[in-house]
Amino acid sequence: MPKTHYKLKPSISVIIEKNGKILFVEEKRGDRISYNEPVGTVEPREPITKAAIREVKEETGYIIKLTGLIGIYQVIHKKNSRIDAIRFVFTGKIIKKSKRWKKEKNVTPLWIERSEISKYWNKITRPASRHALGDYLNREEKKKGDDISIYKINR
Repeated sequence: MPKTHYKLKPSISVIIEKNGKILFVEEKRGDRISYNEPVGTVEPREPITKAAIREVKEETGYIIKLTGLIGIYQVIHKKNSRIDAIRFVFTGKIIKKSKRWKKEKNVTPLWIERSEISKYWNKITRPASRHALGDYLNREEKKKGDDISIYKINR
């Protein structure tokens, strides 16, 4: 059997809730608008926790502290694809706003009321984001160590 090269692309996201609102990022691409929690890829040799903190700062300007792990989500791409993704989804708490933050083009941080999220659900474009947000919104208080979910998402 011939060897095939397989790549696993690590990514992170962070769900931050403050005063009943959840931090999203609104992205505009052409005439399409999508909403997701702050999310991004892990750079080579970068610790996943550092990547999570970096991505939130880049996309929203907030400096955060990670407070927990919601889950690990594996996205299985099409049958012929040689690249799959694994997403580590954290919770976080805002420490402060960065004074040096410059807004990225076409990316806007947005606080959405917990009760209003269903209105945006179809515009959450990443399957792992929908699963993680659903897990976050529906989770019950669990014992420490029992709150990690691992999902396989076929795409």
